[in-house]
Amino acid sequence: MINKLQQRWKLALLAAIFLLAIILRLYNLGILPYGLHEDEMMNGYVGRFTLLNGKDLYGNRWPLLYFNNFGDYPPIIPMYLSGISTFIFGVTPFAVRFPIAAAGAIAIIPMYLLGKMLFKKERYALAGAFFLAILPWHILLSRATAENVTAVTAHLFSMYFLFQYLETKKLKYLSVSTILLIAKYFLYATFRVTIPLTMFAAIFLDKGKKWRTIFIILTIFFTLVTLLIGKTPWGEGRFKQTSILYFNDTLKGRISLLDTQEGPGHTLMANIFHNKLVVFTREFIRQYLSYYSPNFLFTDGGIPRRYLLSDTGLLYISFFAFGVLAIFISLGPKENVPIEILNQKRRKLFMFILFTMLVSLIPAAMTLDDVPNVHRTILFGVTLIFPITLVFAYLEKIHWKKISLQGILLLAITAEFVYFWHQYSVHVPQVESIYRGDDRTTLAKYLVTHHNEFDIVYLPHDAKPLYYLFFSNNFSSNLAGQFGPNIALDHVDNLVFIGDNCPSGTAQIHPTAKSLVIDRGECKIPGDFFQVDQVMRIDNTSSFHLLKLSAPKNFK
Repeated sequence: MINKLQQRWKLALLAAIFLLAIILRLYNLGILPYGLHEDEMMNGYVGRFTLLNGKDLYGNRWPLLYFNNFGDYPPIIPMYLSGISTFIFGVTPFAVRFPIAAAGAIAIIPMYLLGKMLFKKERYALAGAFFLAILPWHILLSRATAENVTAVTAHLFSMYFLFQYLETKKLKYLSVSTILLIAKYFLYATFRVTIPLTMFAAIFLDKGKKWRTIFIILTIFFTLVTLLIGKTPWGEGRFKQTSILYFNDTLKGRISLLDTQEGPGHTLMANIFHNKLVVFTREFIRQYLSYYSPNFLFTDGGIPRRYLLSDTGLLYISFFAFGVLAIFISLGPKENVPIEILNQKRRKLFMFILFTMLVSLIPAAMTLDDVPNVHRTILFGVTLIFPITLVFAYLEKIHWKKISLQGILLLAITAEFVYFWHQYSVHVPQVESIYRGDDRTTLAKYLVTHHNEFDIVYLPHDAKPLYYLFFSNNFSSNLAGQFGPNIALDHVDNLVFIGDNCPSGTAQIHPTAKSLVIDRGECKIPGDFFQVDQVMRIDNTSSFHLLKLSAPKNFK
């Protein structure tokens, strides 16, 4: 009877943690942060457009693997998820963000299940689930339509079913795990590197020759899949743009400078010390180690800047205190060291997760744009929860003057969480709003309401046509094939998009007294125009000038 009550209590606690995760990821999701970033807008519009019309914006019939945006090939599965959501919740920012936010909350379940397998006591599994529920890294990305969140949830489930297979030898578990691993290839590109490495490590999880053979076959299979995808235009598209393997101008410039500094007549020495292999390797190591920086992890966060939150890191500083305390206690008297925490039969599984954590940074370390990058490294942040939970459990029996160190740290984490949530819910609209493009949302809503008051509206391509189309609920199949690179559109309704941030100063427009001309906020207003209104960012900086002619303009 007591055991049943305890189990019900644990299930109730897990339900409460799951509910907390849902609330933190769905509360005011449509307006917090305000304004859809252009990647979010692309997800929602392309997903719904393709589902409605059976073809994407460029006329490609039912794409399944990627959205071909002229050299950039983002995965289309997350777009379909956002598109499906708009049929349920309407054409709104909430609908666009809901699938990935929900996937972030669902990650609590596999985190708990994995913790239950790894740790001797179930309360440690509950602690791990709680840490993930309130993890700033995960909350920020879950609420910002970061498709990697869905991939990480799939990863946690795939690891759980893989571990179940290792224990039961039932092929149904291996089948589910393999399906989830394949799905991750089409959810986020970084997994195309980490999956073969993960499967290679799985070879050493089982001593049986038969089972090792299975993992060797899977390792070869996933390696071939990665190599084959890498040889396709869509597989190497984004990689070519960002990877140091393709030896971009940044590293070329560094080698050229080093060669010049060697001086004339020292070609041999320059080739020895400044060749591509040396420079690439050192750059890779530098990038990899940057993700262990305390500033990146605990105080400043990383980029892209649209994910930044002032005075807030990606992890709580209290997590760092865990490690410091654990080291201090380990160096003390042996009687201070707590009893075993991990399930001894599953220690290899824990080490396997740590290996996954370490290799998860390899794809991020191979890139040079937007570094250190919070998006590409979310798997690292999530798997960090396992060693954090281990140290948290390690401190359970440790007391200072009869005060539980674990209890003190739990209070500190709770206080930091309250601070983080206040910063996020109150200040995030004001932080880096220019990088989220909240002004485009405001402008689009204005145009939907007022565009019929004018004969023609001229505006820059930077206003992004998808915003107007989305908020005017225009998903007409007639638009397919009219879009250019970067989803540019020349005109729609009475809106004409100009390839200049300051249309009022170009010869491309022919305004009349009933025309509206929209310039970016940094443009100087010409003398024959006057400002009738302006679009302000949520941080109260000017974004767009709305102009009309002071007098009819003569054109030759």
